[in-house]
Amino acid sequence: MLCCVPMNLPNSDDYYYKKYDPVDDFLSMPNADELIQKGDFFKDRKTINFSLEQAKDNESFNAVMIEKAYFLVNGDNVYTEKPVFSQIDMANIIALKASKLLQEGIDKRNSYYVTAGALLDHVIAENFSDVRAIDINNSDWVANNRLAKAMKSCIKDNHDQTNINAVISDRVIQYYQHINQGDSFLGCDPEVLTNALLSTIFNFQTQITSYADDKGFFSELTASGDKRTINKRECMVFPDYG
Repeated sequence: MLCCVPMNLPNSDDYYYKKYDPVDDFLSMPNADELIQKGDFFKDRKTINFSLEQAKDNESFNAVMIEKAYFLVNGDNVYTEKPVFSQIDMANIIALKASKLLQEGIDKRNSYYVTAGALLDHVIAENFSDVRAIDINNSDWVANNRLAKAMKSCIKDNHDQTNINAVISDRVIQYYQHINQGDSFLGCDPEVLTNALLSTIFNFQTQITSYADDKGFFSELTASGDKRTINKRECMVFPDYG
């Protein structure tokens, strides 16, 4: 299936991408429309770098690129016509999105954010019967998810990205969000989860480990329509305590 409805995306992952040198010959640069028509997204190093950068702000380009990668590797469109999400897929996507929300606070060594980051995988894993905290790992997920694996196979080492796994996972998550018109397929809002986890750590620091081990912790943090923590305290975004 080819998805062609454009939408604006946040640029939170800009730092993953290597920009072109301004002295590059403009005329030699790939053309996005031609790439979509011909499907030559992985032709050479320059084209791959261009494609990865172009895809982050262009929904239709990203969709066609990922579907082309899957077809080149598998010889069919079976999965892209009707994607199926495993529990490990959902857990890793939730973790990646929540981790981005926590990263600035972690970089500033804010103790609440650092604690939330350390507990995040365990809290998420508790909600899935077939997921352990050890299963939440971006490198492993890229190596095993059908779309990410196909992208990695087509790109190989022909790129200038500093963290190719992060770039690929971002593009695959973007694709899933595009075809599902948002995050509803995850069963929770990563931002609600992140805020509720921070709130719980802030209010119950001495008891947080026992709460993280409670099977009901995750579902109560992410209850739709009632963004409250386990003691019904309001979920909130914390100021910078760092």
